[in-house]
Amino acid sequence: MEFRDVEGNQVILKKDEPVHHHVLIIPFVEGDYLLTHHKERGIEFPGGKREAGESAVEAAHRELFEETGATGELKYITSYTVMTDPPFTKDVFKAVIDHISPQTHYHETAGPIIVSNLDDIDESEQSRLLKDACIQYIVREMIACGSAKQE
Repeated sequence: MEFRDVEGNQVILKKDEPVHHHVLIIPFVEGDYLLTHHKERGIEFPGGKREAGESAVEAAHRELFEETGATGELKYITSYTVMTDPPFTKDVFKAVIDHISPQTHYHETAGPIIVSNLDDIDESEQSRLLKDACIQYIVREMIACGSAKQE
């Protein structure tokens, strides 16, 4: 499946192995979305890049904790490639959160935000990632197949 991101880049969604350099986590806590407030981009799902020696799953756990203070069970959902120069691919994970530990420092974010509905976030506060058609499609598909918001 193909999309265009907010910058007009081609985005290709493809179920693949979770082995890529970038990770994105769609976390749920007690049926609500757990997001983070990036200091420059706005409210978005947590994510980032793998560090040397990390697997994609390890990176997803680390990024989730660093940006929200949360821990939980992860499940690989899909991958998508953004056709920039050079292209990059993100592995997408669903997280069911079992614990959130308040942190004194959340790296490049201002910490966790919990919302029941993504539409409740003012558009001016949303990161371009929340506005991205591919990400919106992934969330809709998770809801449609019943895997979103379930413990």
